[in-house]
Amino acid sequence: MSKDATDGRAPTGRRHRRFAVFTAVALGTPLLALLVFTVYVRVATYQPEPDALEAALTHPAVSVRRERRHWVIKPGAREENAESGAPIIYYPGGLVAPESYLNALVLLADQTGRVIYLVRAPFNAAIFDVGAARRIIDRYGLERPVVGGHSLGGISACRFASANPASVSGLLLLGSYCDRDLTTSRVLVHSVMGDEDRIINRDNYLNARGKLPADASVLDVPGLNHSAFGDYGLQTNDGPSRLTMDRVVELIAMGLGSGQRTPP
Repeated sequence: MSKDATDGRAPTGRRHRRFAVFTAVALGTPLLALLVFTVYVRVATYQPEPDALEAALTHPAVSVRRERRHWVIKPGAREENAESGAPIIYYPGGLVAPESYLNALVLLADQTGRVIYLVRAPFNAAIFDVGAARRIIDRYGLERPVVGGHSLGGISACRFASANPASVSGLLLLGSYCDRDLTTSRVLVHSVMGDEDRIINRDNYLNARGKLPADASVLDVPGLNHSAFGDYGLQTNDGPSRLTMDRVVELIAMGLGSGQRTPP
Protein backbone atom coordinates (compact mmCIF):
# COMPACT_ATOMS: atom_id res chain seq x y z
CA MET A 1 0.00 0.00 0.00
CA SER A 2 1.28 3.44 -0.87
CA LYS A 3 2.35 5.96 1.72
CA ASP A 4 -0.37 8.35 0.45
CA ALA A 5 -3.00 5.74 1.30
CA THR A 6 -1.69 4.99 4.78
CA ASP A 7 -1.00 8.49 6.16
CA GLY A 8 -4.61 9.70 6.02
CA ARG A 9 -4.14 11.97 3.04
CA ALA A 10 -5.68 11.69 -0.40
CA PRO A 11 -3.47 10.08 -3.03
CA THR A 12 -1.14 12.49 -4.81
CA GLY A 13 -3.08 12.38 -8.06
CA ARG A 14 -6.34 13.19 -6.32
CA ARG A 15 -4.76 16.08 -4.42
CA HIS A 16 -3.43 17.48 -7.68
CA ARG A 17 -6.86 17.25 -9.26
CA ARG A 18 -8.46 19.02 -6.30
CA PHE A 19 -5.82 21.71 -6.40
CA ALA A 20 -6.40 22.15 -10.13
CA VAL A 21 -10.16 22.49 -9.59
CA PHE A 22 -9.64 24.96 -6.73
CA THR A 23 -7.23 27.01 -8.84
CA ALA A 24 -9.62 27.06 -11.80
CA VAL A 25 -12.47 28.25 -9.59
CA ALA A 26 -10.31 30.88 -7.87
CA LEU A 27 -9.05 32.26 -11.16
CA GLY A 28 -12.27 31.74 -13.05
CA THR A 29 -14.58 33.54 -10.63
CA PRO A 30 -13.24 37.07 -11.33
CA LEU A 31 -13.06 36.27 -15.04
CA LEU A 32 -16.65 35.07 -14.98
CA ALA A 33 -17.70 38.18 -13.06
CA LEU A 34 -15.94 40.35 -15.65
CA LEU A 35 -17.65 38.48 -18.47
CA VAL A 36 -21.07 38.88 -16.86
CA PHE A 37 -20.42 42.58 -16.23
CA THR A 38 -19.27 43.10 -19.83
CA VAL A 39 -22.39 41.42 -21.19
CA TYR A 40 -24.56 43.51 -18.85
CA VAL A 41 -22.92 46.73 -20.05
CA ARG A 42 -23.53 45.80 -23.68
CA VAL A 43 -27.18 44.99 -23.05
CA ALA A 44 -27.88 47.95 -20.76
CA THR A 45 -26.09 50.67 -22.76
CA TYR A 46 -28.32 53.13 -24.63
CA GLN A 47 -27.37 53.30 -28.30
CA PRO A 48 -27.45 56.31 -30.66
CA GLU A 49 -30.46 56.91 -32.82
CA PRO A 50 -29.42 56.06 -36.41
CA ASP A 51 -30.71 59.25 -38.06
CA ALA A 52 -28.98 61.51 -35.53
CA LEU A 53 -25.73 59.59 -35.88
CA GLU A 54 -25.88 59.80 -39.65
CA ALA A 55 -26.53 63.55 -39.46
CA ALA A 56 -23.47 64.00 -37.26
CA LEU A 57 -21.16 61.96 -39.45
CA THR A 58 -22.25 63.72 -42.64
CA HIS A 59 -22.48 67.33 -41.39
CA PRO A 60 -21.19 69.60 -44.17
CA ALA A 61 -19.38 72.05 -41.86
CA VAL A 62 -17.90 69.82 -39.15
CA SER A 63 -15.49 66.91 -39.44
CA VAL A 64 -15.77 63.91 -37.13
CA ARG A 65 -12.89 61.50 -36.58
CA ARG A 66 -12.80 58.44 -34.37
CA GLU A 67 -9.65 57.68 -32.38
CA ARG A 68 -9.09 54.63 -30.21
CA ARG A 69 -10.16 56.30 -26.95
CA HIS A 70 -12.00 59.42 -28.07
CA TRP A 71 -13.70 61.21 -30.94
CA VAL A 72 -12.43 64.47 -32.45
CA ILE A 73 -15.11 66.91 -33.62
CA LYS A 74 -13.64 69.79 -35.55
CA PRO A 75 -15.51 72.75 -37.10
CA GLY A 76 -14.31 74.87 -39.96
CA ALA A 77 -15.22 72.98 -43.10
CA ARG A 78 -16.65 76.21 -44.36
CA GLU A 79 -14.53 79.34 -44.40
CA GLU A 80 -16.69 81.52 -42.18
CA ASN A 81 -16.64 79.00 -39.33
CA ALA A 82 -13.01 79.00 -38.19
CA GLU A 83 -11.95 77.54 -34.85
CA SER A 84 -12.48 79.87 -31.90
CA GLY A 85 -12.43 79.59 -28.13
CA ALA A 86 -11.03 76.97 -25.80
CA PRO A 87 -11.57 73.38 -26.91
CA ILE A 88 -14.01 71.16 -25.01
CA ILE A 89 -13.38 67.72 -23.55
CA TYR A 90 -16.70 65.96 -23.07
CA TYR A 91 -17.46 62.96 -20.84
CA PRO A 92 -20.55 60.91 -21.84
CA GLY A 93 -23.23 59.77 -19.42
CA GLY A 94 -23.12 56.36 -17.77
CA LEU A 95 -24.31 53.43 -19.86
CA VAL A 96 -24.86 55.68 -22.86
CA ALA A 97 -22.79 55.00 -25.97
CA PRO A 98 -20.59 58.05 -26.62
CA GLU A 99 -21.81 58.17 -30.22
CA SER A 100 -25.20 59.16 -28.81
CA TYR A 101 -23.73 62.62 -28.17
CA LEU A 102 -22.12 63.15 -31.56
CA ASN A 103 -25.08 64.97 -33.08
CA ALA A 104 -25.39 67.42 -30.18
CA LEU A 105 -21.65 68.05 -30.09
CA VAL A 106 -21.40 68.52 -33.84
CA LEU A 107 -24.12 71.16 -33.59
CA LEU A 108 -22.30 72.75 -30.66
CA ALA A 109 -19.01 72.78 -32.56
CA ASP A 110 -20.71 74.33 -35.57
CA GLN A 111 -22.37 77.01 -33.44
CA THR A 112 -19.38 77.94 -31.29
CA GLY A 113 -16.43 77.15 -33.57
CA ARG A 114 -14.77 75.04 -30.88
CA VAL A 115 -12.98 71.74 -31.30
CA ILE A 116 -14.58 69.07 -29.11
CA TYR A 117 -13.06 65.82 -27.87
CA LEU A 118 -15.60 63.16 -26.88
CA VAL A 119 -14.27 60.57 -24.45
CA ARG A 120 -14.80 56.87 -25.18
CA ALA A 121 -14.83 55.50 -21.64
CA PRO A 122 -14.32 51.88 -20.59
CA PHE A 123 -17.60 50.06 -19.94
CA ASN A 124 -19.39 53.26 -21.06
CA ALA A 125 -18.81 54.71 -17.61
CA ALA A 126 -16.71 57.88 -17.54
CA ILE A 127 -16.20 57.51 -13.81
CA PHE A 128 -13.71 54.74 -14.66
CA ASP A 129 -11.66 57.18 -16.76
CA VAL A 130 -11.70 60.54 -15.00
CA GLY A 131 -8.14 61.11 -16.19
CA ALA A 132 -9.16 60.99 -19.85
CA ALA A 133 -8.96 64.77 -20.05
CA ARG A 134 -5.29 64.72 -19.01
CA ARG A 135 -4.54 62.18 -21.73
CA ILE A 136 -6.21 64.37 -24.36
CA ILE A 137 -4.62 67.58 -23.06
CA ASP A 138 -1.17 66.03 -23.27
CA ARG A 139 -1.68 64.43 -26.66
CA TYR A 140 -2.90 67.59 -28.38
CA GLY A 141 -1.04 70.17 -26.32
CA LEU A 142 -4.25 71.87 -25.19
CA GLU A 143 -4.11 74.95 -22.99
CA ARG A 144 -6.83 75.13 -20.35
CA PRO A 145 -9.74 73.53 -22.20
CA VAL A 146 -13.31 73.39 -20.96
CA VAL A 147 -14.27 70.04 -19.49
CA GLY A 148 -17.83 68.87 -19.12
CA GLY A 149 -20.30 66.11 -19.51
CA HIS A 150 -23.76 64.71 -19.11
CA SER A 151 -25.02 62.95 -16.00
CA LEU A 152 -22.22 60.72 -14.63
CA GLY A 153 -19.96 62.30 -17.22
CA GLY A 154 -20.51 65.69 -15.62
CA ILE A 155 -19.49 64.30 -12.23
CA SER A 156 -16.35 62.86 -13.84
CA ALA A 157 -15.53 66.21 -15.43
CA CYS A 158 -16.11 67.95 -12.09
CA ARG A 159 -13.66 65.61 -10.38
CA PHE A 160 -11.02 66.29 -13.01
CA ALA A 161 -11.56 70.05 -12.73
CA SER A 162 -11.33 69.88 -8.95
CA ALA A 163 -8.07 67.93 -9.06
CA ASN A 164 -6.57 69.97 -11.92
CA PRO A 165 -7.85 73.56 -11.56
CA ALA A 166 -4.85 75.07 -13.36
CA SER A 167 -5.40 72.83 -16.36
CA VAL A 168 -9.00 73.81 -17.22
CA SER A 169 -10.82 77.05 -17.85
CA GLY A 170 -14.42 75.93 -17.56
CA LEU A 171 -16.80 73.19 -16.47
CA LEU A 172 -20.08 72.17 -18.11
CA LEU A 173 -22.59 70.27 -15.97
CA LEU A 174 -25.45 68.96 -18.09
CA GLY A 175 -28.18 67.09 -16.25
CA SER A 176 -25.50 66.63 -13.62
CA TYR A 177 -23.87 68.07 -10.51
CA CYS A 178 -20.45 68.46 -8.93
CA ASP A 179 -19.61 66.35 -5.88
CA ARG A 180 -16.38 68.26 -5.18
CA ASP A 181 -16.02 71.66 -3.51
CA LEU A 182 -15.34 74.32 -6.16
CA THR A 183 -16.41 77.33 -4.09
CA THR A 184 -12.92 78.84 -4.18
CA SER A 185 -12.10 77.71 -7.70
CA ARG A 186 -11.59 80.17 -10.55
CA VAL A 187 -13.00 77.65 -13.03
CA LEU A 188 -16.08 79.04 -14.81
CA VAL A 189 -19.03 76.71 -14.23
CA HIS A 190 -22.15 76.43 -16.37
CA SER A 191 -24.93 74.11 -15.22
CA VAL A 192 -28.06 73.17 -17.20
CA MET A 193 -30.82 71.18 -15.48
CA GLY A 194 -34.38 70.46 -16.56
CA ASP A 195 -37.50 70.37 -14.43
CA GLU A 196 -38.58 67.19 -16.25
CA ASP A 197 -35.37 65.37 -15.33
CA ARG A 198 -36.52 62.34 -13.34
CA ILE A 199 -33.20 60.47 -13.49
CA ILE A 200 -30.97 62.76 -11.47
CA ASN A 201 -30.99 62.45 -7.69
CA ARG A 202 -32.66 65.78 -6.98
CA ASP A 203 -31.46 65.97 -3.36
CA ASN A 204 -27.85 65.40 -4.44
CA TYR A 205 -28.24 68.03 -7.14
CA LEU A 206 -29.65 70.66 -4.79
CA ASN A 207 -27.07 69.96 -2.09
CA ALA A 208 -24.25 70.12 -4.64
CA ARG A 209 -25.20 73.60 -5.79
CA GLY A 210 -23.54 74.88 -2.64
CA LYS A 211 -20.24 73.44 -3.90
CA LEU A 212 -20.19 75.69 -6.99
CA PRO A 213 -18.44 79.07 -7.25
CA ALA A 214 -20.58 82.09 -6.45
CA ASP A 215 -20.45 83.24 -10.08
CA ALA A 216 -21.55 79.89 -11.53
CA SER A 217 -24.15 80.08 -14.27
CA VAL A 218 -27.08 77.83 -13.33
CA LEU A 219 -30.03 77.32 -15.66
CA ASP A 220 -33.15 75.53 -14.43
CA VAL A 221 -34.99 74.88 -17.66
CA PRO A 222 -38.75 74.24 -17.92
CA GLY A 223 -39.67 71.34 -20.18
CA LEU A 224 -36.18 69.81 -20.31
CA ASN A 225 -35.59 66.21 -19.27
CA HIS A 226 -32.45 64.12 -18.64
CA SER A 227 -32.31 62.33 -21.98
CA ALA A 228 -32.45 65.41 -24.21
CA PHE A 229 -28.70 66.09 -24.02
CA GLY A 230 -28.10 63.15 -26.34
CA ASP A 231 -29.82 61.21 -29.10
CA TYR A 232 -30.50 57.80 -27.59
CA GLY A 233 -34.24 57.85 -27.00
CA LEU A 234 -36.09 58.33 -23.73
CA GLN A 235 -34.27 56.96 -20.72
CA THR A 236 -36.34 54.64 -18.53
CA ASN A 237 -38.36 56.60 -15.94
CA ASP A 238 -37.36 59.98 -17.40
CA GLY A 239 -39.91 62.72 -17.96
CA PRO A 240 -40.93 64.13 -21.35
CA SER A 241 -38.97 66.92 -23.03
CA ARG A 242 -40.49 69.75 -25.01
CA LEU A 243 -37.17 71.14 -26.26
CA THR A 244 -35.52 70.51 -29.61
CA MET A 245 -31.87 69.53 -29.82
CA ASP A 246 -31.11 72.92 -31.37
CA ARG A 247 -32.52 74.62 -28.27
CA VAL A 248 -30.59 72.32 -25.93
CA VAL A 249 -27.37 73.19 -27.78
CA GLU A 250 -28.17 76.89 -27.43
CA LEU A 251 -28.53 76.46 -23.67
CA ILE A 252 -25.15 74.74 -23.50
CA ALA A 253 -23.54 77.43 -25.64
CA MET A 254 -24.71 80.13 -23.23
CA GLY A 255 -21.98 79.00 -20.86
CA LEU A 256 -19.32 79.28 -23.56
CA GLY A 257 -19.74 82.96 -24.29
CA SER A 258 -22.07 82.24 -27.19
CA GLY A 259 -25.28 83.87 -26.08
CA GLN A 260 -26.61 85.69 -23.04
CA ARG A 261 -26.75 84.08 -19.64
CA THR A 262 -30.45 84.70 -19.24
CA PRO A 263 -33.25 82.37 -18.16
CA PRO A 264 -34.51 80.19 -21.05
